[in-house]
Amino acid sequence: MPRDSERFGLPVFQAAGFKTEVWDLSPMLKLDAEDAETLPSKHVPSMATFRCKLAALPRTRTLVLSFLSYGMKTWPYFRALSRAQVPYAVFWSAFVTNQNRQESLWTRLRRLRLRPLVEHAFSLIKPSLLGIAPPRLLFAAGGSNTLQVLGQTDGRTEVVRTHMHDYDIYLECRGHSTGFDRQTAVFIDDYLPFHPDFHRHGVPPFVSPEEYFPALNSFFDTLEKQRGLQVVIAAHPRSCDGYEKTFQGRPLIKGRTAALVRDANLVLTHASTATSFALLFLKPLFFLTSDAMNRSTLGGEIRSFAEELGQPLCNIDHINPNEIGKMDIKASEPSYTRFIERNLKAKGTADKPCWQLLVDRIKG
Repeated sequence: MPRDSERFGLPVFQAAGFKTEVWDLSPMLKLDAEDAETLPSKHVPSMATFRCKLAALPRTRTLVLSFLSYGMKTWPYFRALSRAQVPYAVFWSAFVTNQNRQESLWTRLRRLRLRPLVEHAFSLIKPSLLGIAPPRLLFAAGGSNTLQVLGQTDGRTEVVRTHMHDYDIYLECRGHSTGFDRQTAVFIDDYLPFHPDFHRHGVPPFVSPEEYFPALNSFFDTLEKQRGLQVVIAAHPRSCDGYEKTFQGRPLIKGRTAALVRDANLVLTHASTATSFALLFLKPLFFLTSDAMNRSTLGGEIRSFAEELGQPLCNIDHINPNEIGKMDIKASEPSYTRFIERNLKAKGTADKPCWQLLVDRIKG
């Protein structure tokens, strides 16, 4: 609970004198809420309850910070806020890569699914036609590209530049060494075959454990032999007990990804958002894909990410040991800087925790 309270800025707002409440709307909107059980929240079971709670709020001293995005399931929530005339703020922080810029039309068509198409079609409906007022504030991490996906805002919305929470972790990432005697290559684990989001959304994982882990460990064996690095696994935060067995005894550490990347000589990744730590610490990257990933949307994301950052890409199903040993892998500072300023931290924003930037603007 302390970690999630800090991640959502509750201590910062409370220290600044704000009264804070967390409302869990997942029962009302029939959404899965990953953090509902780890935050001190008030459950809102129905729209009627939500309207009553909104009606009880003081209009001149209230701001709703919304972590929901406009869509098919959530538009009634935004309309209720608008009808109650409660000012609200929205957030936008996500990696924006150039995926699909070189893909053929056939490749794009093969990846189409009905539900995403319907959701995209709905997103084209102007919110004002549904009685939804624009947000008072938009807290946006990174540069202007992050705003292109937001259909809710208009000229009445004030854009406040901030940065992603990963940048806060980067600022705090001092302290003791990770303690490895050998030089390390840190693998940022995505928990790919077992991630609960696949089950939640009713879709198969991008790759099966039977094909993924043998190929991945074979790549690690080759990398360790050819480059003299010890591969260390930065475990996904939702990975379960016993997960270390899948990596053939390699060190597996959870909850210290930023520190592991900071002390690494090389960072191995698919397309995790935690790759941001490698950019911030200016670490060379080696992107990993596979035949199965390349048949999914993930393959395009990985390829686009690697191209944009000017870093090498390896298919773990087709390993060339000599190439891995001789490859010159260096961080590309200009490419990293462009990506950071567009997606992680807007140029010129203060080196303060992101929530403090929000508090400063609200109080100012």
